[in-house]
Amino acid sequence: MLEYLAPGLLYSLAKDGWAAIRGRKRRLTPSEVIAKRQRWKGEIERQLLERRRERLTMDVIVRDVTRMDDYPDTTGTRKGISAWYRCGLMGTYYRGILLGLSWERLTLDQEKYWRYTNHQAGEEGDAKVILIGYVRYENIEAIEWDGDQFYGQPHVYCYFDARRGEPYEKLAFCEKQELDGVPFYTELSLYEPVHRRSRKLRIR
Repeated sequence: MLEYLAPGLLYSLAKDGWAAIRGRKRRLTPSEVIAKRQRWKGEIERQLLERRRERLTMDVIVRDVTRMDDYPDTTGTRKGISAWYRCGLMGTYYRGILLGLSWERLTLDQEKYWRYTNHQAGEEGDAKVILIGYVRYENIEAIEWDGDQFYGQPHVYCYFDARRGEPYEKLAFCEKQELDGVPFYTELSLYEPVHRRSRKLRIR
């Protein structure tokens, strides 16, 4: 918790919070991006390895740094993504972390488009997938690995200034694979085409 009292962090939060209020995305220099990626990559991968070895939960609480005081309230009125939510820390990719948001079944239709499985029509689906949010390291400001008095899972503080006011650079449906007992995720389809196709066919 002491890291939050550092003058540099307070200045960064104030600057980025003001940018968010004015509707602007943060502008990081290449050196700032590199520093963020170097800071988080090794630490997060070490924590993931340790948590898998000790069979600890992989759930995390993702929090918007510009709305920190909304936590732990669950009655927010702002439209869009919540100021905080629970999800799974599934792993890392070459420039960030993978957040597991929901498990789904997808069907490949006759025109070779992926869509949600229509369970009401008796479909079983062709693929079990997880919707993953890709969060760049530079969108992470701080992590409390031990959680707090409300939730013991790690708290990941992110800037929600990427895709549509969210922390993700993209959303994609992925299939879970394993190599030597270590899970990894292969992308099947981006979220948007599946969602559009399903809405067109009035599924969900």
